[in-house]
Amino acid sequence: VPSPGGPKEKNGLGGELLQKNRLVMAKTTSLGRERENVSRFPLSERPREAADHWPEPVAATEGRRVVRVLHPCSPLDKALFMANFSLELARSRRPAVIWDGDGGEGSRVADMMEGIVRPDLVPGALAVRLYGLPDVLIHGPATHPGEKPGEPARAVAPPEGEGFLLLSLPDTVESIVQGDVPFDAVVLCPPDEASLLKAYAFVKVIREKDPASRVYLVFDGQPPGEKPRETASRFEGFLREKLPGWLACLGSLHRDETLERSMEERLPVVLGHGVSAYRDSLQAVSAAFLASVKGAP
Repeated sequence: VPSPGGPKEKNGLGGELLQKNRLVMAKTTSLGRERENVSRFPLSERPREAADHWPEPVAATEGRRVVRVLHPCSPLDKALFMANFSLELARSRRPAVIWDGDGGEGSRVADMMEGIVRPDLVPGALAVRLYGLPDVLIHGPATHPGEKPGEPARAVAPPEGEGFLLLSLPDTVESIVQGDVPFDAVVLCPPDEASLLKAYAFVKVIREKDPASRVYLVFDGQPPGEKPRETASRFEGFLREKLPGWLACLGSLHRDETLERSMEERLPVVLGHGVSAYRDSLQAVSAAFLASVKGAP
């Protein structure tokens, strides 16, 4: 939850980082050099050259219960992931509260759960209540008017117990730098070059602002085949080499027709029946996340 001291002054740490990192996405020459480095990086989960100087996770320290989800190019795909991910957390008895602060009309998390969300169960929030599962609560600018744009309301906190506050905020360098809430990050990475470069920029800014943040990678929409797997492996290794810190790769999401149908029906894929590559891959990603929350992966 944001500290009672209020937002940082722009001429302090936030201002310095913002000025320093505003060029991350603008300087294409620098990113081009990084792209060349990615293509040359060895296919290894842990490059031998980096093995001796990585900071190791502290085993006694658990992951934070505030988790920001970022997507370099699609608020809609982020909302789809968060809708399904929150229900998987609930299925594991880990309640989820969502701050739904990104995306336009039709591409918010609440929109992706329209078929099951109810406005009349919990004051000041939308709620998803399914038999036998903890409630999933959705807050946003509409339920908390007057709050600072682009940040979660101060009244919104992680649920009691072992639940999580999931943040959906505008996916920009400025938003990361100016935010007051410490978070761990799930970064969704489409396999195209432009998205990977932007995901790299997100991780770079997170590392500089808060080295204690854990970063979880999820490769979104990765097609089958050896080449996409090599690209993902190289990108993960590149991040480990260039941006040392706590990093875990949770796996890949595989898109299929059930995902497209869920968008039309406004019902999360995990509630469906039958064969679904997306549901199976998302459940595997969710299980990997929960397994990584405590200690090193």
